[in-house]
This record gives sequence, C-alpha cells and structure tokens, in this order.
Amino acid sequence: MPSASAPSPVQMIRAKRLIALVLLGLASGLPFELTGGTFTLWLSDAGLDQRLFDALDHLSFMPSGQTVLSAGQLTTIDFTTMGLFSLVSLPYALKPLWSPFVDRFIPPVFDRFGRRRAWMMVCQIALVLALIAMAAGSPARGPGALAAIALVITFFSATQDIVVDAYRTDVLPASERGLGAALASFGYRGGMLAAGAICPIIGDTAGWDVAYLTMAGLMSLGLFATLFAPTEKVLAPPKTLRAAIVEPWRNLFSTERFGDGSPTVARSTLNFWAKVFSYKHIGALLALVILYKLGDAFGSSLFSAFLRRGLDFSPTEVGAVRKTVGVIAVFVGMFLGGALMLRLSLYRALMGFGILQALTNIVFVVLAANDKSMTSLIVAISAENLATGLGSVAFVAFLTAMCDTRFSATQFALLSSLAALGRVLVGPVAGPTADELGWQGYFWISTFAALPGLYLVWYNRATIDRLGAAGPTDDLSPPG
Repeated sequence: MPSASAPSPVQMIRAKRLIALVLLGLASGLPFELTGGTFTLWLSDAGLDQRLFDALDHLSFMPSGQTVLSAGQLTTIDFTTMGLFSLVSLPYALKPLWSPFVDRFIPPVFDRFGRRRAWMMVCQIALVLALIAMAAGSPARGPGALAAIALVITFFSATQDIVVDAYRTDVLPASERGLGAALASFGYRGGMLAAGAICPIIGDTAGWDVAYLTMAGLMSLGLFATLFAPTEKVLAPPKTLRAAIVEPWRNLFSTERFGDGSPTVARSTLNFWAKVFSYKHIGALLALVILYKLGDAFGSSLFSAFLRRGLDFSPTEVGAVRKTVGVIAVFVGMFLGGALMLRLSLYRALMGFGILQALTNIVFVVLAANDKSMTSLIVAISAENLATGLGSVAFVAFLTAMCDTRFSATQFALLSSLAALGRVLVGPVAGPTADELGWQGYFWISTFAALPGLYLVWYNRATIDRLGAAGPTDDLSPPG
C-alpha cells in the first residue's frame, strides 16, 4: 500500500497556528476569571466579616473586636469592600487607550519573536509571576496588596487580549477566520471554566495558595503556545506613536475599504456626494458592530431573573443546567460555526446565525407562556447557547475581517469595545420593559431587537463579502 504523503510546510504551519490559537485562548480566559468571580469567592471564603468582631464588643468577658484584629494583623472584608474590589477589572474596559502603544512598539528583549509574539511573551511572563505573588497573598492580612496584584494581572491580561486578537487577525487567511475564531473561543471558555470551576475546588480542598499556584502553572501553557506559534507576516509598524493613534481611525473610515466601492474623482461635486454616500456605508458598518448582538444581549440580560422569579426554578436547578447542558451547547455551537464557515461566505454566516439567535428568543416566549418544566428549561438553554456559539464565531470573524493588519491591535480593541456598547445599553432598558410588558412581552421585544442588526447585515452584504474574501496569505514565517 502506498504510504501517506508527509504534510506540506503550509499544512504544518496551519496546524501549528490553529493549535496555538486554542492555547492562547485558554491563556486569555484564565486571568479574566481569576480576578473576577473566583477572586470574589476567595474574598468571601477567606475574608473576615466585621459583624463578628462587632459582636465581641458586647461581651464583657472577651477582648474587643479591634484588639483581636490588631493582635492577628487581620482586616475585615464586608460586601462594600468586595464591591470596590470589582474595580480591578477596569483595564478590560480601558484597553483601547494603550492598544496603539502595542501596535507601535516591539519589546526590545523579545523582538526576534516578531511584534505580536514579543508582546505575548512579556504579558504571559508578567501574568505567571503575578499569579505566583497572588498565591502568597491573603485577603485577611493584606487585602490592599492583593488588590494591587489583581490590578497588575488585569492590566497584563487586557494587554494580552489586545495582542492575541491582533495576532489572530494577522495570521488567519480569510478561509480560516471562522474556524480560528471558534478554536480561540473554545480555549477562552476552557480557561474560564478551569479558573471558575477547578480553581475553587482546589482552593476548598488544598487551600487558595495552592489553587492560584496551580493556575500559574496552567498559565505557562500560554508561553508554550507563543513559542510554538508561527510568526505573523512581517509588517512595518506605524512610524510614530501619533500615527499609531490616528491612522487606525483613518483606516476604519476609509472609503476605499468600507465605502460602496465606486470610483471617485478628486475635487469634483460628484466626488463630494460619492464620499457622503460612502461614509453612510461606513456608518452602517459600524452600527452593525454595535447592533448585531443586541437581541441576544437583551434576551440574556434578565434570563436568570426570569428563570428564578418568573418560573420559580431554584438557583441549583438553573446552575446545574447552565453549567452542564449550556456549556456543552455553546461549545457545540462554536465548533459547528467554525466548521460551517469553511463553506459559507461571511455574509451568509452572519445572516443565518443571526436569524437563529433571534429565533431562540421566541423559545423563551414559549417558555414564559407555559408552566415550569425542566425539559423546557433544558431545551431553551440548549437553543440559546447553541445559537450564541454560532453567532459569536461569525461575529468575531467579521471583526477580524474589518481590521487592517498594520493596526490590528488598535482596531480590534476599538471594534470589540463598540460591540460591548450594545450590551451595556440594554441594561437600563431591560428591567422597565419586563416590568411593563411581562416576561412574554419582554422576550418578544428582545426578538424584535435583533432585526436592526439583521437589516444592517443585508444592507452591508456587498462590503461584508468583499471583506470576507480578503485576508493574509498562508506565506507565514517559521517559528522564531
């Protein structure tokens, strides 16, 4: 029998690229949860409640609460303090501010690895060291120092997100954007799952210091992925920091890239109106970035409250279904989306998956119209998470296609912040809508909220197909 032919260099680079994206996604998801929900759980578990020490002041035979705290060099942590600790996540919202710096400069010690991989190595080394330092901390004895370390982690984690998104944009050819987005999202959610589920179990059984040291070890997989990953195609960075700030914006509003594609003649009246028309197309494209996930965000913003107050499911029931069936469904959705996008155009994927996202809100309407049923809950959560996985893959591929590889760090950070704006805006509106219209009316509104995004997909269909067909070539440099 003839022996199987050896994989070509391009196939080897492609395999390394996709494997690296999974591991880099995991390295991005870990610190996000370790300074979020898991960190709050650690504070709740290890912190000391002020009310316990206030009670000592009423017992004449016991030393005062302040005496006990001083003797043990302990600090109390109440809910207000825990709320303030959530501010350590601020760098994730502010990361577009320093993304031009990442586009402009290359860390000198690691410059031989290329612009993106050099920054990834700096961030990952800093994250491993900061997680080790965090493992040595104590919420009861040094909450301020712990908060400072957590802030360092979120800063380098947000910077790592900037660079990983830019790297994915730079190395993925158009045909692999969906698959690459799916694999990166799979790794990211896997990292969040490890930090949000495995870390607390280790913390409860072996101690939080061991738990965070374990996560630091897992974080080192990011360093391995960076060394393993192919170097992106070499492009000259912006010549000045000012250019790194200004040029990405000019590029995003370029009528040549995002206009209607019609030629223009300089200094003519016709050219003026052609540019007006082209800028209208650019505005519609940016509006799509904001509105595409609006219906999905609107429906999910009060979904847990609906299950608890509307249908009287217990937190245990909701958590069990969402953490098992829901997680499996979103992973299936991401893999299915990545596989389908190998055959679908970007426009067809955005439209088809967007319609499915809208239809899942109708499943909630049916759920709200019937009595409590565990079977219905499983079906609704499965449908929602499957559609969310599909839509997220197409949407990340779309954001990737919008970026110019010269400024991908800055542009992806800006576009992802714009995309988050829609999720933020639905919060104040969702509650009054549910109060006024009831749960069935609320989910009907969330279904209709998806329509503007779908219309904008149709409106921008020619530009989306143009963007979907363009991308970096497979001629990548070998690992440095």
